[in-house]
Amino acid sequence: NFDVAREAMVECQLMPNGITEQAVLDAFSAIPREAFMPEKYQGIAYQDKDILFSNGRDILAPTTFAKLIKALNVSSEDIVLCLGDISGYAAAILSSLVSTVVRVEEDPHALDFADQLYQSLDMLNVVSIQGDISNGDKAHAPFDKIILCGASAIEPNVLMRQLSPSGVLSYIYKTEEHHCGYVSSVTSIKLGEFERQKHGEVAACYCLGYEPKKKFAF
Repeated sequence: NFDVAREAMVECQLMPNGITEQAVLDAFSAIPREAFMPEKYQGIAYQDKDILFSNGRDILAPTTFAKLIKALNVSSEDIVLCLGDISGYAAAILSSLVSTVVRVEEDPHALDFADQLYQSLDMLNVVSIQGDISNGDKAHAPFDKIILCGASAIEPNVLMRQLSPSGVLSYIYKTEEHHCGYVSSVTSIKLGEFERQKHGEVAACYCLGYEPKKKFAF
């Protein structure tokens, strides 16, 4: 029963891990996570771990994603850039919390799949753009908030430059040597100046385009 599993996710995964904002809990309670996954993955949709798809992409564990949202500190007026969201679920959650979500995704089939769901769920404030995730969306920058749904081996400077004044970027910083990373936020103080904060350790896979650079070897 997906409805029961969804409530268990909220009560047994999110709330015990410090996710207490009612609007966030309501979004996770209302949006069918399983609908954003291929049928063969729907049975594990509500497990609190990353789900690796057959194409090598993944969807973050519910608690990890909720911690990224918490670090972002969204408001209902925000325009948010959402990256690394292969399933479209992250943008769906954000859609009920902010003014507009701009979702950039490289896979056209993934874009079409999620767009059909957004229409069926009356989520009219999600704008889908096909593009290179690692470049963000320079054409429509700056953004109030930017969320990277996965780990990055480096500080994503390209995305930081797409923040509006007082804008916030949340992502998971993870070095190649470690299994876990840190939920991190970067706040734009003024042009070229940023404030950084860590929000706790999590396990996560690297986001497409943000993996460690391969080292040259003879």
